[in-house]
Amino acid sequence: MNKPIKVYLLSGFLGSGKTTVLKRMVKEFKKRNMNLGIILNELGDTNVEQHLFEDERAYELLNGCICCSIQDDLKTTLNQFVQSPVDVLLIEGTGVANPQEIIDALSSPTILITFPLRL
Repeated sequence: MNKPIKVYLLSGFLGSGKTTVLKRMVKEFKKRNMNLGIILNELGDTNVEQHLFEDERAYELLNGCICCSIQDDLKTTLNQFVQSPVDVLLIEGTGVANPQEIIDALSSPTILITFPLRL
């Protein structure tokens, strides 16, 4: 089994600074030579901030919230990290996401059996 992947969940209302913090975290982890994975979640069909992470291993989950309506998309995206694991996974939720529901989704037995996450 692979070593656990550290997961950082960034949540907060629209305009609260999630993306700013995410950019700083990316910079810091890269300085430490850590292999990163990023999941960006947007309610709409376009992520206007994707260009900020174009040099990173970033996945967009659009048209819903990973805390509820598109949890299956989250599971599918996590599969991308099975074959090529990362040291750290950064998840930026939507401005209306319930962080507890995202944690619950990531903590479900079906995910934890497949993905060694450290929440």
